[in-house]
Amino acid sequence: MNHRMGNVVSLAVCAALGVVSLAGQAKPPNPVRQAKQAAPAPPVFFTTPLTTAQMTGKQAVIETTAGRIVIDLLPAQAPNHVG
Repeated sequence: MNHRMGNVVSLAVCAALGVVSLAGQAKPPNPVRQAKQAAPAPPVFFTTPLTTAQMTGKQAVIETTAGRIVIDLLPAQAPNHVG
């Protein structure tokens, strides 16, 4: 066999093996198309209904086994965290 004929035979054998190996494989299932979901609503942040004057002078008190912790709340700096 000459060189060119050997290439043709090799190509034919590879093609035949590829067809045989593909015949035994099942087709992958089609992906199920899902409907697009609406974007989630943005979060609603808390805003206090109280005025700064109503929140002035408030404290948070935490009792622990090591003692009492008193935190002065500052409504002018963080009104939505005090109310």
